[in-house]
Amino acid sequence: MVSLKVSKKAREEEYEPSPMDEDYGWGSRMHLHSEQVDGLGLNGVKAGQEVAVTGVAVVRSVASRDADTQKGGPKTTIELQMTDMEADPNAGKGRSREETAASLYPSSNE
Repeated sequence: MVSLKVSKKAREEEYEPSPMDEDYGWGSRMHLHSEQVDGLGLNGVKAGQEVAVTGVAVVRSVASRDADTQKGGPKTTIELQMTDMEADPNAGKGRSREETAASLYPSSNE
């Protein structure tokens, strides 16, 4: 599993300052509506609770632009449309993030 957390250096170099100092880049959040929450069995979760999420997405667009050479060359963005997803609100209880990831993706430790 890959962390989407953006380093402080990358935030300073690549992102415009914003009122919210986001650790994870724009577009890394999901907003679910009541029907989706019900369907995924996420009723009763609390803010801050970890939830294991797996899913399938369709690549809607891929864009690449030349960037300032001081910032490391071209930048690519990909837009994903989630089409199918499942979530386990009990996945993180009593386990570290690494243990949860290893149980979901055993090959990631090889």
